[in-house]
Amino acid sequence: MRTEPSDLSRADLAAALSDGWGLAPAELRYVPEGGGSHHWRCLAGAGEWFVSADDLTATFHAATDEDAAFAALERAYGVAGALRDRAGLEFVVAQIPDRDFRPLRRLGRRYAVRVEPLVAGRAGAFGEHPPEDRRRVATLVARVHAASDRVPPDLPRVTDLRIPSRSALEAALADVAGPWRSGPLAEPARALLAARAEEVS
Repeated sequence: MRTEPSDLSRADLAAALSDGWGLAPAELRYVPEGGGSHHWRCLAGAGEWFVSADDLTATFHAATDEDAAFAALERAYGVAGALRDRAGLEFVVAQIPDRDFRPLRRLGRRYAVRVEPLVAGRAGAFGEHPPEDRRRVATLVARVHAASDRVPPDLPRVTDLRIPSRSALEAALADVAGPWRSGPLAEPARALLAARAEEVS
């Protein structure tokens, strides 16, 4: 998300971080990167964390309403925590549980907030990767699959791989003649989809 949400104040977010994780006072800096969640770097005391807010009304969630979207996220992030804490997969960057030992918490009707360790690193690039990198990733994926039995039975272990909000995709494909005016990236997205509509559908 490239712009900070106008309906989520930093004061409210800081209060949620203080109440839920004891991070106070929290100095927040918005990070205009990624897709699907809003992100901030959070400096509190002598530590620094990565804070995210998921928009529960986003159409890509495979859920009928905000409560269902929150429940799905809670299950998914619960799996990440189980893989790290129960299965010993040290490379899984899972959420830091809040004071109630939950991976995220609600902030109003629309948002879900989570806190993760801030991991220093450098983003890679799309395209071909060196064979040694592919081998390392394959090893990590194999370790994840081998740890399936360490995930508690109340958390999902498989996915049906359906496209979330397939109806939204079909509506977009039916409207590629455009123009799209929902935001600064709407028209470039429409042009890309229009050029590949047959492949996508």
